[in-house]
Amino acid sequence: MILGMIGVGKTQMAKRLLAITPRAIVLDRKKEYEDGQIFHTFKESAECFAANRNGDFHIIVRAEHQIEYFLWFRLILEAQMHEAELNPNLKPIGLFVEESSIYSDSHSIPPEVEEVYTLGRVPRINVVTVAQRDTQVNPLLRDQTHILVALRMHRPASRLGEDFRREELEVIPTLETIRPETTPIYYKHYLTNVGPINIFEDWTRFNM
Repeated sequence: MILGMIGVGKTQMAKRLLAITPRAIVLDRKKEYEDGQIFHTFKESAECFAANRNGDFHIIVRAEHQIEYFLWFRLILEAQMHEAELNPNLKPIGLFVEESSIYSDSHSIPPEVEEVYTLGRVPRINVVTVAQRDTQVNPLLRDQTHILVALRMHRPASRLGEDFRREELEVIPTLETIRPETTPIYYKHYLTNVGPINIFEDWTRFNM
């Protein structure tokens, strides 16, 4: 889970994770991703997914209707659950959920979204959740989060590019442990499990 207001680099960080993810679905309602095949309907993107089930892919979904994004939560879970029953060497899929407040809020969460977060670990669905602040995130989703990063807020957007590339290597590998009762604050980076970690190395391991 990547938290941060506009301009601090959360989407840039997500794009770096996408670049090292062999198989990925991106729910890109804000039209910010280019590294993959872009589809504007659920039907077209689902057909591409079905045709490439055994290979690598980056499918970027920019559907016009919100319901089509919810269909993707259902499709990816059902497809991976079915595949898990047939294939002991199931390949993982990264699901990138930009602006997660579109799909749930702190008070409610649709069942298809909840199931991906609560059941997706077994069929190897690795979710990157991007949101502006923790108050937009349903507590259930936070409970399922392995790593939570609250990006710094004081850096001007005009300096984002170079500063992010430099600071991510220096700051992100050393994250503080966050407890269930902790409220994230935006000038710190957090880790939900104990011990030092490099997010990019860990994400690569998850997706092998």
